[in-house]
Amino acid sequence: MFFELELTNLKSGRSRRNANTCKPGSNNTKCCLYDLVIDFEKIGWGFVIAPKRYNAYVCSGECARMANSPSMGRFQAAAAAKIDHFQCCHPKEYNGITVRVLKK
Repeated sequence: MFFELELTNLKSGRSRRNANTCKPGSNNTKCCLYDLVIDFEKIGWGFVIAPKRYNAYVCSGECARMANSPSMGRFQAAAAAKIDHFQCCHPKEYNGITVRVLKK
């Protein structure tokens, strides 16, 4: 039996800036893109034939709160609601991945 999973791109009306790519252990506190490698074998998905690993990436860091930012309203709403962590660091785009699995 053969199974193929296909992810599709989600488009937004606005374009976003690229996040900085950072290495673990760096002293950078601004929004950065870090590697998040998913090893299918390690998470118990031995049935995945390819790819064996996938870099999903993760965004982390502080966001510059500029008064004229298009996202300022969201920051103010989060602050008013006393949300401790408000993620403004996010992917610019999503790409598809084909995962091949074998079912015995």
